[in-house]
Amino acid sequence: MNEIKFPSVPTYFITYQDINILAYGVVLPDQEMVSGLPFLYQTTNKSEWILELSNYNYYVGYQFNFEEDAEDAKTDVNNYYGPNTCNYEYAQYNDPEFWYIIGDYTDVLGEPIPFKLNQS
Repeated sequence: MNEIKFPSVPTYFITYQDINILAYGVVLPDQEMVSGLPFLYQTTNKSEWILELSNYNYYVGYQFNFEEDAEDAKTDVNNYYGPNTCNYEYAQYNDPEFWYIIGDYTDVLGEPIPFKLNQS
């Protein structure tokens, strides 16, 4: 059993059994997390957590059901942050399939979310 109880600062975690069985999130100072999964990765550095998530094929960014929405988001990000800041891709191996942008563009698109990208 793994747990994080009332940390002094926000603590990001990945608790897992293997690459396919995992849970992830953030525990705030007024919260606690308990998991029955055997392994725990934790950090107070959000960038390190995002990098570690990619080892499990999870990425932080934005998902879109329609290509037109992804195109509009890309245009908004590039207009705000500068040309060629981001591009969108198609998650062809996911079910359901979707378009996505990887990155954190909170000022334009709001808070990003983690999502899984199947490799094949």
